[in-house]
Amino acid sequence: MKQKHAFITGIAGFAGSYLAKELLENGYQVSGSVYKDDSPKQIKRLKKSCKIQTLNILDKSKTAKLIQQLNPNYIFHLAAFSSVGQSLPMKD
Repeated sequence: MKQKHAFITGIAGFAGSYLAKELLENGYQVSGSVYKDDSPKQIKRLKKSCKIQTLNILDKSKTAKLIQQLNPNYIFHLAAFSSVGQSLPMKD
């Protein structure tokens, strides 16, 4: 049987990193996306067992291309800013 593959947006975050660990312990192949400003320490730890891609999920074409390339069985969307200030659009 082919190994199940899960893709996690926000894999370097609190929930994403714990989900990745759980999926790996249950035999899944795991890949995920990180934002350019995510914690290098957390990303380094995850790179040992997961395929990590830097991605801005607001870029629809790059996001679609990556998902098409990876062809995961499951997608977990956990990418978000935890700060309200960061999550609001900037005003001119």
